[in-house]
Amino acid sequence: MMDRLTVHEAPAVEVVDVRKEFANFIALHGVSVDIRRNEFFSLLGPSGCGKTTLLRIIGGFEAPTGGEVRIHGESVVDLPPYRRKTNMVFQHLALFPHLSVVENILFPLEMKRTPAALARKKAMDVLEMVRLSGMQDRKIHELSGGQRQRVAIARALVGDPEVVLLDEPLGALDLKLRLQMQEELRRLQKAVGSTFIFVTHDQAEAIAMSDRIAVMQAGRIIQVGTPHDIYETPSCRFVADFIGHSNLLKGVVAQEPGGEHCVVSVGDIRLTGLCRATVTRGQDVTVAIRYEKIRVARSLPKNCSNAFDADVVDVKYLGSALRLKLALSQGQQLQADLPPDFESSAIRQGARVTVSIEPSNVVVLAD
Repeated sequence: MMDRLTVHEAPAVEVVDVRKEFANFIALHGVSVDIRRNEFFSLLGPSGCGKTTLLRIIGGFEAPTGGEVRIHGESVVDLPPYRRKTNMVFQHLALFPHLSVVENILFPLEMKRTPAALARKKAMDVLEMVRLSGMQDRKIHELSGGQRQRVAIARALVGDPEVVLLDEPLGALDLKLRLQMQEELRRLQKAVGSTFIFVTHDQAEAIAMSDRIAVMQAGRIIQVGTPHDIYETPSCRFVADFIGHSNLLKGVVAQEPGGEHCVVSVGDIRLTGLCRATVTRGQDVTVAIRYEKIRVARSLPKNCSNAFDADVVDVKYLGSALRLKLALSQGQQLQADLPPDFESSAIRQGARVTVSIEPSNVVVLAD
């Protein structure tokens, strides 16, 4: 679960047992998390899991029912948004269409009564940072979607916030532009040195951009870790299923852990897998195996790990991979993504193949 910071690494944001209730609906169930200074941190989860509610509480746009929020050690739970060391990029940008680009960016500085000359200089500096120099006099309707996005980000950065909050700001962009803006946000975060807290339901986006990710489900944080940790060693069935593509097979512990590994019976197949939970012999468990971690061939060396036979029941060409649907001897099914090379492309529906999976790629989950 959550890795706590040492005393010498005071977090940028501390969320302590934060709860939020709307009438009879509980949006957040005692959420706690530390977010480090200068970190790109993502809140990831499906719609309705509470991630935007948590972001709005950090920013002061929602009041928690209970709990504490601290920014750089200072309690902010009773402070309005304009008195917090934060700024927010909203999902729908909230730009003023009747103002020019530079006027939109100047707006928060004018609200703070920043001297005009200093405000203008800061606005022009941040325009250069987001690569919109020379476009300061354009109206918002004259900009592309990606340019509008940059204006919203510039407006959030111009006041030098210590924490920047981003509520699914890339959701309305097409795929190619969204990928470009992912790189742009990472560049900007490193350039300004602020802490970015990013809300998204797109797991590929979170993995590509984040230093760490908090996966949320039904108002709770389920797992916090680096993209590698979240992807390779999910803590539960929900995380394994939500992040990437996983086969989730029901099994029974046949041999208790020796070190990090245990043996699980899945039908008549015995799989040695990585076991991070406490399990006992005879316990029902779930085995998670990523599609791309499965090795498939017409024949494999006999000393391969976790090797067994399967029948190919379907083949799909996905461009970057071939996706095979494999039927096992007792009715279970696996899906495997293979590189579309000559050997794998020779595998056809109805073929009998041998499957092999490294024990480190078989994750045993207790739930």
